[in-house]
Amino acid sequence: MAENIPEKRTWYVCDPLKNTGCKKLSCVYHPRAQFRKCARTSDPACAMLDESGEPITWEAFDEYRMRLAVAYANKLAVQTPEEAPIADDMVNDVMSTQPHRCPPAETWLNPPDGTGG
Repeated sequence: MAENIPEKRTWYVCDPLKNTGCKKLSCVYHPRAQFRKCARTSDPACAMLDESGEPITWEAFDEYRMRLAVAYANKLAVQTPEEAPIADDMVNDVMSTQPHRCPPAETWLNPPDGTGG
């Protein structure tokens, strides 16, 4: 008996400025959202783009967040003053690879064309 296994969906980091079809009821970027949990989209046309112009996958963003968490944990574990600059460098190295920055809320909450959330 074959099971109906759905295709794996690719998720992307949402760009709220592009994702005008979303009501943003649980959008992490929307200051008036009720739950503020969602930051992804399944539509690559609504995704934030990396430096090469490609949509940023949620998987790549999760990898970045994990590396940043490890770098911060190492920073918190610093025992001597000599270790502090090394830990700071680790955090800065990871942060320099941040895959996206959300556009300022005012640019997509109240855009000039009136399509904002």
